Amino acid sequence: MPLEDTYVLEGLVQGPLPTRDGARQKLELLGRQSPHLSFEIDGGQFSLLADEKAHDSRAFQPRPLTAVICDFLEQILQLLEPQDRVRVFSTLRSREYRPNTEQQTVYLVTPEGNISAQSRDTPAEVALRPLPATRKKKLLIAAASFGILALAVAVSTIFIDYKRLFGRAITNIRGTNLSDITVDASALDGYLIVTATGINSTRGALELSLERGPRWDDGLKSQPSSGTWPEALAAAAIHRRYAIIIVRDIDGVVIRSTFMPLDDLHKESKTKFVLEFASGQLLKSVVIRP
Repeated sequence: MPLEDTYVLEGLVQGPLPTRDGARQKLELLGRQSPHLSFEIDGGQFSLLADEKAHDSRAFQPRPLTAVICDFLEQILQLLEPQDRVRVFSTLRSREYRPNTEQQTVYLVTPEGNISAQSRDTPAEVALRPLPATRKKKLLIAAASFGILALAVAVSTIFIDYKRLFGRAITNIRGTNLSDITVDASALDGYLIVTATGINSTRGALELSLERGPRWDDGLKSQPSSGTWPEALAAAAIHRRYAIIIVRDIDGVVIRSTFMPLDDLHKESKTKFVLEFASGQLLKSVVIRP
């Protein structure tokens, strides 16, 4: 069912191209600005073909639609010489819808080379446009929409951890900050001090500072099998000159496990170790154990 205050154009207008200087350029400009008519040039002829789609006629109000179309076609004819105007052929017609009415108009070219519009009204079933929403109604709709959205979000929190979701999104964008990483060297407590001092997420490199602990010398003097089991393991790591480093991402998944050499600590009290990882991975924890 058509909607009131709409119209449909059908048919075409066809005629010879103008011969006066500059007239053809004006015709092309005018044709490309035509109201829902496709402008084409084929050889020495131009044509305006209707798109046969419904359009809003309120854009022309308060002027009648027929007057707007007639004015446009008259401008086309004025670009032609008198003898060429009579050669223009038109089957263009419009159907404009008003409450309970369809106005049918055909646009013809008279033998004198003028535009003649002939209209008739016929009864028709036309859908009325809905009344514009009042401010109160708009507020009620907005409030209802907000309520539905809030309810949906509230229900979804049962299944979705939004805090973690948005936190993860932000972390993905900025990468891992040094402050996000925890370093646990408690298994070598007193023998080795490990601190994260720098990170380059783009290059995939974590810099660790290694320092002898206050019990380093005791570990060198003792036998790996002496003392408690944890102390024996720590001393063994010092004697064999490496520890094991385990890296987990923000989901707790182990993404790297490798040896961390301690050779330089046998020469200097402090040294650096650069741990490489895949670019873009998000680090959460580093654990050093014997």
